[in-house]
Amino acid sequence: LAALREDIRKGVESGQAIAADDVFDRLEKRYAAESRK
Repeated sequence: LAALREDIRKGVESGQAIAADDVFDRLEKRYAAESRK
């Protein structure tokens, strides 16, 4: 997951400034919630 985050961050730096960390935080929270079920 960390490597994927770095790849996305590099892509973001090359243009569109989406908050990659915010996206990953949301994904990680959702994944954690799913794995608790």
